[in-house]
Amino acid sequence: MGSCVVFDYIVVGGGSSGCVMASRLSAYGARVLLIEAGPD
Repeated sequence: MGSCVVFDYIVVGGGSSGCVMASRLSAYGARVLLIEAGPD
């Protein structure tokens, strides 16, 4: 079985604002998952 990973926040969209949000949340020790769609 795989291991379970728990995140405090999930940020959907790795654009300029999504990256800033994820960076600021993680700066205070939060575990952040940043999801980006990638190329179509």
